[in-house]
Amino acid sequence: MTFPKSFTTNSFIEQPDGQFKATIPASTHGLGINYRVTKMMRRNSNLDWENQVATFKILENGDFEYYVSEPCICKVLLVGDE
Repeated sequence: MTFPKSFTTNSFIEQPDGQFKATIPASTHGLGINYRVTKMMRRNSNLDWENQVATFKILENGDFEYYVSEPCICKVLLVGDE
């Protein structure tokens, strides 16, 4: 099972450390707690998609937290472990 998710700049909330966080609740992605991230991409100023290296956390309740240095148009692909 896979769960693709796109984010806009409005999806991110600034954190006290200056990073920006977007969240996908476990109840939304439906993958439980055993899943992985297979793709992280960001749209650049030329409107092309490029690979992105970002920090993320999978919380013990299954929620996915995505951290970036500045809000962006980006997407992730979560894949459930079967």
